[in-house]
Amino acid sequence: MITLKIRYTVENKSNNQIIADYQKQYNNLLHLFYNRLKDGISETACKHLEYNNLDLMKSWFRQSCVKDASFLLKDREGTVLFGGKYLFEQRFRHNITNEEFKEKRLVPLCSIGEGRCNGNRLFRLSEDCYSIIFSPISKQKMKLNLIGVDKRIKILKKLYLHQQLKDIPITYKLDKKYVYISFDETILQEEIVKPIQNRIISIDMNPNYVGWSVLNWKSSDEFDIVDSGVISLKNINDIERKYMKMKLPSMSKERKYLNDKRQNETLEVSKFLVDMAKHYRCECFGIEDLSIKSKDKGCGKDYNKLTNNNWNKNKLVNNLRKRCNIYGIKFIEVKPQYSSVIGNIVYRDLELPDMILSSIEISRRCYEFNLQYLKKVKEKTKNIIFPISTKSLLDKVKHSLEEVKCFVDFVDWKQITSEFKKSKIRYRFPLDERVFQTKTLRFINVFL
Repeated sequence: MITLKIRYTVENKSNNQIIADYQKQYNNLLHLFYNRLKDGISETACKHLEYNNLDLMKSWFRQSCVKDASFLLKDREGTVLFGGKYLFEQRFRHNITNEEFKEKRLVPLCSIGEGRCNGNRLFRLSEDCYSIIFSPISKQKMKLNLIGVDKRIKILKKLYLHQQLKDIPITYKLDKKYVYISFDETILQEEIVKPIQNRIISIDMNPNYVGWSVLNWKSSDEFDIVDSGVISLKNINDIERKYMKMKLPSMSKERKYLNDKRQNETLEVSKFLVDMAKHYRCECFGIEDLSIKSKDKGCGKDYNKLTNNNWNKNKLVNNLRKRCNIYGIKFIEVKPQYSSVIGNIVYRDLELPDMILSSIEISRRCYEFNLQYLKKVKEKTKNIIFPISTKSLLDKVKHSLEEVKCFVDFVDWKQITSEFKKSKIRYRFPLDERVFQTKTLRFINVFL
């Protein structure tokens, strides 16, 4: 899903107040629906509730709002703090007035897309693509003149074409300054990558480093390395830790810049990786299906902040998925369990850094999943998470365990992982930048 955020103006100044009224009532309705859904009332029952002082919220706004509220309930744990924690603290400390607090906590009103109704029931993109008609009721039309669309005019023209064809839903959101247009990114496809069969790019993600590899798979235990590398984000995280020790507030100039820098570099990492996938004509993009909830990991406050707050994992994954969809590259998420242990033990003889070895194991799982479940050309076997224990694999495992000084007989991967944790054996192949000087590998360090 892609969302365009575009500033707008209205010709009739009175329309500003009308839009503000719609937005205010939509927010009141959103709070009401969220609380009712939390109480266990169904979406259908919510839409038919009777309520006062919400006369502008007609049928389609109710339909859109209940979906908005349902998403909030599923996406967030615990109680949702509308406006966010920072805004609440500002109000609690009397740094802003109650009126400012209510104004800033407003979310845009939403009209979900419907393909058969020209993409959306309440919004229409004009033919020249420089304005949008907002029609909340049949006798009321407001023209929103878009500002700064020149760089996005090509995308808007494609949207207009699909609007006329009535073949895709287009979701619109609106506040007092911006209109947000959301749609499926696949409509932007211009060049479909003609893939090389069984060539897979995969990544291993963690807050400090992203390891990646491009492999040609011949079988589940035989492959050729086309390219590989490591992208380091450690500099940004180290500077964040330094600012924390200096007790700089989150809204300080330095930390705001650093946060913007991290957001930008996350998108640049995504662009680089998909460019690699295009360049090498990869059939699939393999990634771990990481569903990590914010919690105390038991490794200290700095580690918790790094994994819970500073790691833009979701932004990276969503942007990778979007770009892969645009270029027709299969985006496959596989289970991450034991990938680090298996990668560092089975492929240790390659003498590559830990995160690249882990990405190779992710690639193997992606290869198996693609053949067994997507192409359906291979019989389904239970070897996606755990590789089949062939004689050659067991020999590799035995040699690697001796190298890391783990003198136990291999039974299964759960037993080996448990042994590593219990004896605190360091099994990860270390990251040494000198390796990249002697091998054809890429080490990209994100500098400030």
